[in-house]
Amino acid sequence: MRYEKRTALVIGNQSYPASLKNPVNDARAVSKTLKDLGFDVVIEKTDIDFDEMNTAIDDFGTKLAERGGAAYVLS
Repeated sequence: MRYEKRTALVIGNQSYPASLKNPVNDARAVSKTLKDLGFDVVIEKTDIDFDEMNTAIDDFGTKLAERGGAAYVLS
């Protein structure tokens, strides 16, 4: 199934004590890949705190409600 409108939220946080080695770089690479695959809106957030993450998720939900289509969240 192909959707016309595809929106993604990608979050990469490196500041956690037990973090992956390069989550910020990974988030950037995933964002680029999604854009290359035709996602027309890719919201990328890196090294954000809990409140900023909640805001990003709320903004993502608002964007989905406005646009419809398929959604993808990677954190």
